[in-house]
Amino acid sequence: VIHGTVENSILSPDVVVEPGALVKDSIVFEGAIIRENAVVQRTILDKAVYIGENSYVGCPLSEDPVAVPNQLNPGLLDCGLTVIGKSAMVPDEIIIGTNVLIYPDVSVADFISQQVDDGTSIVPG
Repeated sequence: VIHGTVENSILSPDVVVEPGALVKDSIVFEGAIIRENAVVQRTILDKAVYIGENSYVGCPLSEDPVAVPNQLNPGLLDCGLTVIGKSAMVPDEIIIGTNVLIYPDVSVADFISQQVDDGTSIVPG
């Protein structure tokens, strides 16, 4: 169900993009929910990912979005993409940079601040 805006992206069946949300240059797998006014760009969302309202995902926090490779996987995430694993829950009103890896099954409680810097990884628990 698409009520927001989708640009240059691939969406699997059963994806929800709520009003005011923007999905740009991304791949979104089955069952993902992108809540109102969220922005998802240059991001791969695995199955059943939840993106909270007013969140910004894949938004560069530095001047050069590829300048900071992922700390745990520098050879895999060094081109400005963000990857969010299966069944991860991204909280409302958070800003997530580029080259970020959110592991599968991460919950809202796993985020310790409202900003995830470029090149960071969030692991469950």
